[in-house]
Amino acid sequence: MKAREADNTKRIGAALLRVALMLMVLNAVAASALADAIAIKREVRIEGDEIRLSDVASLTGEDAEAYGSVVIATFAAGASEMTISVDQVRKALNAKRINWARVSLKGFETCRAMRKTAEKSSVNGPVVSPVAQPVAARSGEHTAPIANPVEEVRPGSPETLRARLMTWLEQVTGAPAADFRIESSTRDETMLDAVAQLGKVSFVTSAAQPIGRVPLTIEQYEGEKLVKTTRVTLSIARRRLVVAAIKAVNRGDTIGPGDVEIRELFIDRPGDEPATRLEAVIGQQATSALREGQVVSAGDVQPSLLVERYQIVRVKVVTDTIVVNLEGRAMEDGSRDQVIKVRNESSRQVFLAKVAGPRLVIVTHAETTNETKQDEKASSASADDINPRARTPIPRK
Repeated sequence: MKAREADNTKRIGAALLRVALMLMVLNAVAASALADAIAIKREVRIEGDEIRLSDVASLTGEDAEAYGSVVIATFAAGASEMTISVDQVRKALNAKRINWARVSLKGFETCRAMRKTAEKSSVNGPVVSPVAQPVAARSGEHTAPIANPVEEVRPGSPETLRARLMTWLEQVTGAPAADFRIESSTRDETMLDAVAQLGKVSFVTSAAQPIGRVPLTIEQYEGEKLVKTTRVTLSIARRRLVVAAIKAVNRGDTIGPGDVEIRELFIDRPGDEPATRLEAVIGQQATSALREGQVVSAGDVQPSLLVERYQIVRVKVVTDTIVVNLEGRAMEDGSRDQVIKVRNESSRQVFLAKVAGPRLVIVTHAETTNETKQDEKASSASADDINPRARTPIPRK
């Protein structure tokens, strides 16, 4: 019997040792996955025909750097640029049997790769290289921004419609061009990459704001003469620091500090303005259920109720020389600083008071309202008409 118990103890000990070793391995893999990353860049310039992973992505960690020489795509003959998608990168790396448990893929959905051309003489003036702008991770990922190289700008050189469009977005929204992500059909991509007229280019849209699915009419002029009209439909997203739910919140719940956080995301849905400050959301009541990861908009929250209809509340009547404390019954729901009707249960008089805290109001106007008689009549209603959350039913006359 003792020998059997000893054997069982040995087997249990061996099993626990194996579990501990497996946990150590999993922790090591998780740490490696966090450390090694491939972040797709927004826009790059490349020498030669082959486009390699190290050209279009920032590589962090040995496992990621080991795939830097992988060819993702090749420029077609005579082509000056092409778009590399995150799916192309993933497919090329899958062909090399990459271990995705050790490397994460993030960054932009697409990278615009442009072939470098030989430097020209100073006829067109000096080359101006703007400072690289910080660029966010993909929507839905909460990681630190990375820096990308940007296209060189040559004074006097022809501009594409895309470049003019980015300038227009900057003027309309006040946000830098690097904060926008634009997607469109292949036909519209070709139109945007065409060289614009040297004259004025006008962008006209029926959308209230250039976010989401945006129809655009592009008008190009030579002097005052309209020479070309192009119509495109674009999906435009703007990168912003917004409040997002980090876990599900039920409708009616009060939002706490552990329910939301600030994230840098691409917003592609027009409509309600997203909340951008935690203090504007924390302590508020959710007007609808919030999913984990959902961006919180102004319409998703409202001030939490401190007083509910038919509750008995403490009333402070403040004058220059005296403060009187009494009880009354709230005739309306109320949030902080909201003025509501309250009834004195002794005199049946209805007056206005401002909500100052949980079940606490301060009198702002002691004048009886025109609804006093109606409220007296309502007080004779049966107890079934009273909110069940009230402490006591309204007494019958």
